[in-house]
Amino acid sequence: MPQTLVAGPLVLQDEAAPLGLQINWTKTKIQQVGEPRLTKPTIQVAAENVDLVNDFVYLRLPRRLADIP
Repeated sequence: MPQTLVAGPLVLQDEAAPLGLQINWTKTKIQQVGEPRLTKPTIQVAAENVDLVNDFVYLRLPRRLADIP
């Protein structure tokens, strides 16, 4: 499970780089969906700590893990 949570953002970083885009890891959050879930609050991606969250804001509207079908 942790390998998947790290691999996805790294693929995003690799795909964005040729376009001149960079991922701001300090602002990046990862929401875990499904089981099993990690219990620690952060994971390390590209030598940066990335927060694991249950809630997030999208277009100024709060979203909770329970709201996702």
